[in-house]
Amino acid sequence: MNVEYCKLITKLTFYTLLVIITYVYSLKSSSEEDLPLPELDLRLVEEISNPKLDNGDKAYQMMFQYYNKLYNIYEVVNQDLSFEQQIYELGKEVYKSGGPKFVQIPLVKEKMIAQYKWEEVFFDEFQETVDKIKYLWEMVDRCYKNKAWRTEKEPN
Repeated sequence: MNVEYCKLITKLTFYTLLVIITYVYSLKSSSEEDLPLPELDLRLVEEISNPKLDNGDKAYQMMFQYYNKLYNIYEVVNQDLSFEQQIYELGKEVYKSGGPKFVQIPLVKEKMIAQYKWEEVFFDEFQETVDKIKYLWEMVDRCYKNKAWRTEKEPN
């Protein structure tokens, strides 16, 4: 057998194994990170109420995931995209529940900075993201109310 051929096979085997490991890891992490909106809300309520040591990155990730999902709902409801029925139904579920609960919990700056080992600027960014989610929720809420007004009933 040719030495170059053996080296090529070894590299291909290594890269194939690397791809498989990466794929399995991404499946595991995406299943943990891709939570439904109500579950994300509950976890954020829990995390903001009682920040856990060095859990700041996880709190940030959940916050941005919540924002992105809520923004998708806003886009669907605002543009009345009927073909996105699954997202619309998720929005109705969140609407009926009264919106995100974690935004109603006051952020305790000193506690979060100490537990998460954050600089003050990170807390400020976190607070801004919470404010953006509050505003985005107000827009989603308004869209559902306008839709209800047009049909003269609350969304089911």
